[in-house]
Amino acid sequence: MTADIQTTEPQPARVSDTSAQAYQQLGWLTVGTQTRTIFDIVVAAQRNGAADMTRREIWHEYERITGKRIDPGTIAARVKNLIDAGRLISSQDRRICSVSGITVAPVYVPEKQARLCA
Repeated sequence: MTADIQTTEPQPARVSDTSAQAYQQLGWLTVGTQTRTIFDIVVAAQRNGAADMTRREIWHEYERITGKRIDPGTIAARVKNLIDAGRLISSQDRRICSVSGITVAPVYVPEKQARLCA
């Protein structure tokens, strides 16, 4: 009697699985610190006269201020968290990003959030 050996191709990891694993490894403290820093960057830019910021502009400023490298995808994820929480709003008016040169939808702090941080 012989056993049937089935070989199956390894299945690629789902993005949601790998994202969840990366999130767990990163730790809540780091995520919270990054999120707060990003929010503070947008608030400071608006206080200094900027109407809004693109994700790449935030990324550029984050690295300048903290002196730490960060993946642009991480910035995008934290910005999405802030949008979902109502702390940032994605503008309906698209404009050219000063960092990438691409036309994108920037984000801004709603007036009530800006007042809370004053």
